[in-house]
Amino acid sequence: MYIFHGGGICGTIYMLSLEKVKNLLLPLGITPTDDQTEKLARYTQLLFSSTINVISRRAKDEEEVFIRHTADALTGLTALESIPFSNIADLGSGGGLPGIPLKIMRPEIELTVIDSNKKKTLFIDLAARELKLTGVSYINERFENIRKTFSAITVRAVAPGDYAPYILNMIRPGGHLVIWTTEDHKTLTEMLGNRFRVVDKVSSGNSKSVIVFQCFT
Repeated sequence: MYIFHGGGICGTIYMLSLEKVKNLLLPLGITPTDDQTEKLARYTQLLFSSTINVISRRAKDEEEVFIRHTADALTGLTALESIPFSNIADLGSGGGLPGIPLKIMRPEIELTVIDSNKKKTLFIDLAARELKLTGVSYINERFENIRKTFSAITVRAVAPGDYAPYILNMIRPGGHLVIWTTEDHKTLTEMLGNRFRVVDKVSSGNSKSVIVFQCFT
């Protein structure tokens, strides 16, 4: 069913109703404002309709994209609220996950999207502009070439072996690494090294968790 929301973003027609978005987030304890709800719905629509591969698997409709990607990204919202940070890097962000949904819910976040695929960061830039999100920057580099450090880093759909060897070069002492994963936290700790310690863990459903590590000097 198409639902027209006259006061929405550019008069957007949503295949996923705004009421449905709010209902899908209720089990997570998330209650977005009307503006945030519209932005989450529009972002999901952009993911679904993108002509480039910004999400891992093609979904049948926007609701499936929302559940599998947008809502899943927001399972880390509680974990972020428990840690101090001044800026966040989203590693291997792809289509902006989890960074853009988190930014919608926490607009004060200074977000840096890191992805070596320029088409994907261009997609995120266009999405951020349409959603009127400020404080979003982009780095088109491989992880081993990053020369900037962050107080918090998010990682959702990247194999641990791809970022673990370089993570110490990107995170500040005392900083936090927030990982969406199906891996056991002991396995991740072994891969990251003895400078990292688990400080929080949130169930993401479907055998997935959001695990928060802190980097110690």
